[in-house]
Amino acid sequence: MIISASRRTDIPAFYSRWFMNRIRAGYCVVVNPFNARQVTRISLAPRDVEVIVFWTRHAGPILRHLPELDRLGYRTTFQYTVVGYPRAVDPSVPPLETALRTFRETALRVGPDRITWRYDPVFVSSLTDVPYHRDRFVRIAEALRGLTRRSVVSVMHRYRKVEKRLKRLAAGGIHPLDPAEEAMQRLLADFAEAARRNGMQISSCGSETDLTSLGIDSGRCIDAETLSRIFGIRLPASKACSRNQSGPTESSKSVSSSAFEAATDSFASPADTPVSSDSNTSVVSPISNRSPERNIRALAIFCPLICVPFRLPRSSTHHSPLDKNTRAWRLETIGSRI
Repeated sequence: MIISASRRTDIPAFYSRWFMNRIRAGYCVVVNPFNARQVTRISLAPRDVEVIVFWTRHAGPILRHLPELDRLGYRTTFQYTVVGYPRAVDPSVPPLETALRTFRETALRVGPDRITWRYDPVFVSSLTDVPYHRDRFVRIAEALRGLTRRSVVSVMHRYRKVEKRLKRLAAGGIHPLDPAEEAMQRLLADFAEAARRNGMQISSCGSETDLTSLGIDSGRCIDAETLSRIFGIRLPASKACSRNQSGPTESSKSVSSSAFEAATDSFASPADTPVSSDSNTSVVSPISNRSPERNIRALAIFCPLICVPFRLPRSSTHHSPLDKNTRAWRLETIGSRI
């Protein structure tokens, strides 16, 4: 089983205590927001977990726990987003210098093979135009030289959830741009050249367009072949996950229950959802984006030593928990108060 933690909320940055509590307990609970009676217990025991993939923009809080994860026998790797958008575009993004510093700390801790730099998503706007992205990518690639061997890029797709965010940006005077195809191709080709110049292989993630002619390989966000090579284990190719960014859900080519998914959409801010101070004691993962109160009003949390009821706060939200095509469970993030 590959634990993907996570694409819809930044667990390393915001929920590292919760994550480690569940690791120590050896399991977590997945509640189907569409069927309150469907509750699945997911084993987090080292014998059942092949790799943990952390998705983050700020790994600092999880770094102090890596020695414990190593000692317990977990294999970890990082998908680390560093774009450095202005706060006017993405108010929750860490300052670029902070992101570069924590990326370096993480890379020095785990090594360049176990950390991937994500420049994702490429949002072209009146404030972040094509020259902005060209200069920013080159600057970051040079700063990360020697710290990673792989970079991933993806262009923002304007699905419904993103459109709502774009309207808010437009109200603040930041308007999305639609560059000519030729200009975008030149930009992506420049990305590829900058990545190679700084010792990185570059690939796309979930792109429906073949970018190999621009020097960008087609890739999967979680690639079984790469993980097998890094850790010296054998993972079936079917456990490689790709991401379809053209819609609000992610498509996965993994099979059975090989993906534990809690994580972040592009342009979905984990800081947008309030965190309960007691959420670290929950068996259920900590956040999401549409209210499940109509499905679940109360349930029992089974902690390692105690069993107590909790009530979902009004701000709790959820995403679809199960990709029926692949039967790959995604751990849903549900805020809790004890």
